[in-house]
Amino acid sequence: MLPVAELVVAGIVAGPLAATMLRHPPHLFRNPDGKIILDLRNPAVARWLQEGGPHFPTRFEDIYYLNVPAMLVEIGISLPTSWPESYRPAWAWPIGLDGFRALTWPIWALPFWFFAGRGIDSFTGRGQISAIEAFFMGLLGFAVAFLGLGIVLSEPSSLHPGYEAWMAAPAAMWSAFGVVCQMAWWLQRKNRRERAEQPVKV
Repeated sequence: MLPVAELVVAGIVAGPLAATMLRHPPHLFRNPDGKIILDLRNPAVARWLQEGGPHFPTRFEDIYYLNVPAMLVEIGISLPTSWPESYRPAWAWPIGLDGFRALTWPIWALPFWFFAGRGIDSFTGRGQISAIEAFFMGLLGFAVAFLGLGIVLSEPSSLHPGYEAWMAAPAAMWSAFGVVCQMAWWLQRKNRRERAEQPVKV
């Protein structure tokens, strides 16, 4: 249920804003004196003006932070196409890179959510997790924890403290998923070993 739940949350939180910005892309107007005019009431322009400031995360950032493992997929796509810039198709320019990530990262992160769900099911005795899945999620959890620690321990920036705290929160969540998957696999092996050691009743 985790993959389905995260898609629903992403659609509710980021979907309406992205749809509005794509329906009403900003148009640039140039006056005779050469000045460029932007309509500040346009939702895309309003969103652009927020980027880079010391603010709390927006709805777009909320969603793609929660799906931070999808960064691995983005890197794989960007390397042969737009590196060192992150890949973003032309149709996504009104919503910016944050908006494109909010729409795509929930999809790209589906396998990670699936593995996390399998780990939880195995930990609660409702399923099984393979050694490969447990090792992969453990490695992912360690990498995300390392990234989160880097954010928390880095030098103070111009961002609002609440913004940085929210950036670290998903790192803690994915690290916990990694630990749960490792523990589920260990308990699974322990239970199998105990059953194998039990005497067979005749």
